[in-house]
Amino acid sequence: MKLDKLFVALIVTGLATMPVSVSAHAGRIAFDHSGNLFVADGDSIFKFIPDGEKSTFATGLNAPDLAFDSKGDLFASDFGQKSIFKFTPDGKKSTLATAIKVFDMVIDRSDNLYVSDGDSILKFTADGNKSTFTTVISVFGLVIDRSGNVYFSDGFISRPAAGWFGRRIQSCLHATRAAGDARTRLFSINCAATSGRS
Repeated sequence: MKLDKLFVALIVTGLATMPVSVSAHAGRIAFDHSGNLFVADGDSIFKFIPDGEKSTFATGLNAPDLAFDSKGDLFASDFGQKSIFKFTPDGKKSTLATAIKVFDMVIDRSDNLYVSDGDSILKFTADGNKSTFTTVISVFGLVIDRSGNVYFSDGFISRPAAGWFGRRIQSCLHATRAAGDARTRLFSINCAATSGRS
């Protein structure tokens, strides 16, 4: 039995769908600047061009998180290998960081990569320099706004940690995954999966 899911686009004019075939293991999603959809599914990353055609972009990753920079480079984490990899638009792979368990990643407009590793938020500059952005208890999901403010979800504390200079939101870490495309439409994995035999 295979579970197929749909990606649902919420736009100003109403509800639209972009149906693609993914497995029950599908998780993180991200769009590049050309409107191509990338889906972390099992140990692979699949690429869907706007008309829905599917290809395999990368394999051999464990529970990857995905984030794109302004140059079109894709950053993908590997929870099992405790690493973050960088893929150029043509698929060339390099290692950005090791010995890190990634729970979430976001990139700001200056191509700084923010990574939650469970008890802190790490910052990697565009040239790869690493620093600790802040240390808190049980930080997981990350979001960054247009002004560069970083938000994170934390289900264990109700106040910002001492010395933290950003802002924080309370949210469900394991909620439906979502990503926006270049046309500012919001896509998410529909939790109401449809079943079919394969």
